[in-house]
Amino acid sequence: EVRWLGLLMTLLMGCGAAFGAMNTMYQAVVGRTRELATLRALGFSRGSVLWAILLEAVLLCAAGGVLGCLISIPLAGWELKTMSVKSLAEVTFRLQVGPELLVKGFLLSLVLGVAGGLLPAWHGTRTSVVEALRQV
Repeated sequence: EVRWLGLLMTLLMGCGAAFGAMNTMYQAVVGRTRELATLRALGFSRGSVLWAILLEAVLLCAAGGVLGCLISIPLAGWELKTMSVKSLAEVTFRLQVGPELLVKGFLLSLVLGVAGGLLPAWHGTRTSVVEALRQV
């Protein structure tokens, strides 16, 4: 069924998006090692720094989710037609974009933000303050 194919594509593209978010956040954490160490030296706990990095990842993915929803709205009602070679019958698919689907897509972007930001955030809080300040 077409629905299962769509779910499989969502899963595969979601994994790719999570890895992309993870790569972006790793680069952001590595590039700001000194700033994160400074926050730790000022007395911020590892947990608060972790939540700050994770919040950044979720906000970036939320912005991407909103943009994706806005791009998908004009596609509502489009019809895709294909021809079956064996039966010579025409098969038509109508794209439906409703409020429920938009909410699911946005929530999926938030979940992917957490999945893609958790490991980089954890890695960013595990660096020793003295070690991080020496790297610069």
